[in-house]
Amino acid sequence: MTLKFTVQKEIFDIDLEDKKILLDSNSGRYIELNSTAAKIFEFVKNDEKTTEQITNFICENYDISSEEASKEIDSLLKKSPNIFSCS
Repeated sequence: MTLKFTVQKEIFDIDLEDKKILLDSNSGRYIELNSTAAKIFEFVKNDEKTTEQITNFICENYDISSEEASKEIDSLLKKSPNIFSCS
């Protein structure tokens, strides 16, 4: 079974200058994303994506190996369960 990730429906986002700011409406917390996390957020925002699709997307946009990208993406997704949901 392949896991697919998307953004939680309770998360609202806004672009502020060169930053992506998220509001978790459940907790009332604001979250600031770095540019790479913001690209991932936008990529999965409207459509479920597998970790492989996210890894390929990052590799196409950055000079990074798929192994390194995969590790970083796994870390981001695990650290951000209030932002990303999996199915």
